[in-house]
Amino acid sequence: MITLPPRPTAIDDPEAFRRTDSLSMLVGTITQLRRAILPVVALSFGASTRDVGTGIVLAAALLAIFVLPPLGAFLQWHFTRYRTGAEDIRIERGVLSREARSIPYERIQDVSMSETLFSRLFGLVEVRFETGSGGKDDLTLSYVTRPEGQRLRDLVRERRDDVPTGACSGAQESESDSEGVPIFTMALPRVLLSGVFSFSLVIFAVLFAIVDQFDFLMPFDIWDKDVWEQLASEQGARIQSLGRLAQFWGALVAVIMLVLVGIASGVAKTLLRDYGFRLDRTAKGFRRRRGLLSRTDVVMPAHRVQAIATETGVIRRLFGWHSLSFVSLASDGAKASHEVAPFAKLNEIARIAAEAGIPLPADGIAWHRTSPRFWIDRAAFWLLAGTVAAIVATWLGQPLSAVAIVCVGLILAGLSLPGYLQHRHATEGGRIQGRAGLLAPHVMIAPQVRLQSAELRQGPIARLRGYAALHFGLPGGRLSFRGLPTDEALALRAAVLARIDAVDYSDLPR
Repeated sequence: MITLPPRPTAIDDPEAFRRTDSLSMLVGTITQLRRAILPVVALSFGASTRDVGTGIVLAAALLAIFVLPPLGAFLQWHFTRYRTGAEDIRIERGVLSREARSIPYERIQDVSMSETLFSRLFGLVEVRFETGSGGKDDLTLSYVTRPEGQRLRDLVRERRDDVPTGACSGAQESESDSEGVPIFTMALPRVLLSGVFSFSLVIFAVLFAIVDQFDFLMPFDIWDKDVWEQLASEQGARIQSLGRLAQFWGALVAVIMLVLVGIASGVAKTLLRDYGFRLDRTAKGFRRRRGLLSRTDVVMPAHRVQAIATETGVIRRLFGWHSLSFVSLASDGAKASHEVAPFAKLNEIARIAAEAGIPLPADGIAWHRTSPRFWIDRAAFWLLAGTVAAIVATWLGQPLSAVAIVCVGLILAGLSLPGYLQHRHATEGGRIQGRAGLLAPHVMIAPQVRLQSAELRQGPIARLRGYAALHFGLPGGRLSFRGLPTDEALALRAAVLARIDAVDYSDLPR
């Protein structure tokens, strides 16, 4: 019998090693039990096709369901411990192969908390210490109580900002506990509307993955090419036997069903991700909470917002909907930026951007276009490459391939020419702004003092034709302009470097 230790209510020694909450064993058991379902089904199916005793199969299934998950969860909890030292936070885990990792407080860019469906039932959270390395060097602690997660978040910020430990308690409410002032929320109707615009066919990928996992249960081999060829020929003959009108209505119904499935998939995905979306303005920055089954709670200090980016779609733009993201040193899951307004009007986005200290471009801002020579050269390159490839294909006796290659070259060349209209840049109020896209523009705005480097690149053709590429180093992101006239690129780089050199970065908040 496993006796659970009492849940700690007070912290005697802040720098002593501690274990995660004992209830995390239950969450781990449920998680491992979910992973054991597929092996148990495969074992049962395999045993049914062979001369294996029912008792052996039953014993193996009971072992995989009722013994291994609780035992594994207990060992994982027992051999996981963490410590908050004076200079770093250290986490040790592993049963047979021990792993000990420590991250200095000064390297931690942000501390986020997330809740899965099962951890929320027990009041537990997963704490993630983000280092700004795109997730490669992040440290995760699963699972602790919410008050303990908030204590770790506040402690890391105190140690990182050289604030005496405990200074934020008592007289001043902690940043994690502070609700702040809500500046953007998404009610359920807006979340559902956002899902309608988020057309997605990911459901087909999910179904394919399920079929791939349970292919042994199918009455035929899904990887057998002959089966699919026979099915296509049978259905093709049936469709050809129908009249033209029936074929038209059948195709129309198929397209409508595909659109409805894509909309339903987008609504489901958006509902799971953005349910209960709320962005608060706190004393030191922003706090974002969202999620239906897995809920995340992220706090972003205002001085760590390096840039902002707005996006939209062709149809979204017609209805006035856009999205806003903060580019920061920390990551947002698989993304490099934090989404702070996934479905908002421009006036709502303007308010959030102003709170971040990076306002949106003014209406009368002077946008500068790139050099048309850059896009003409790109089109000429694709035409030349397609011509050479077509000549080679003709020489090899493949005339149809040559025609296809020429068509592809013409398409790529035609797609290159509108780039002159799609890409623009501007400078205003100490900020540099880039815009890409014509019907669905993507705009990134970064204060020049947040840029870390300015790199000018020119190949032999670019030097001859008088244009260059300018790349700015931005913490947590990248801001690049291709095809700028050489004189304009040099002047822009000099202006940015002059503004960077005038800043004493030792005085900026870390």
